[in-house]
Amino acid sequence: MTLMEIVDEVGLQVEVKQAALIQLKNHIKLHWQAKKDEMDKSEKEAIKNAILLAVIRCNRNHKLIKLYKDIFTIIIGMEYRHWLPVVPIVERITQEQDLVPLLHILLAIAASFEFSITEEERQHFFNFLK
Repeated sequence: MTLMEIVDEVGLQVEVKQAALIQLKNHIKLHWQAKKDEMDKSEKEAIKNAILLAVIRCNRNHKLIKLYKDIFTIIIGMEYRHWLPVVPIVERITQEQDLVPLLHILLAIAASFEFSITEEERQHFFNFLK
């Protein structure tokens, strides 16, 4: 069972789900672009492919949404040139009744570009939005 699958388990307490996301966040932070013990490409792709729907399934659990937001911020900070899921998020906004998780992810993307990037990176983001 993957860490994101633990979060989806219906019978588990929210504290267990939080612990799983904290572990995932720390794993990503340490191994996404590590020189040693880097995550393999298939693991990264699996996370990127699953994370948006995982956030939506949080059903207004703000503790879990905040952790997913942190994970998005970390991944986007490292992958923004190759993976910037703004379009899928906007498409989902038109389909979902609960916008809170998706708006948090858009905030995470904006936060990734707000302070900690160069002018070139900021320009890449704005060009993407055009």
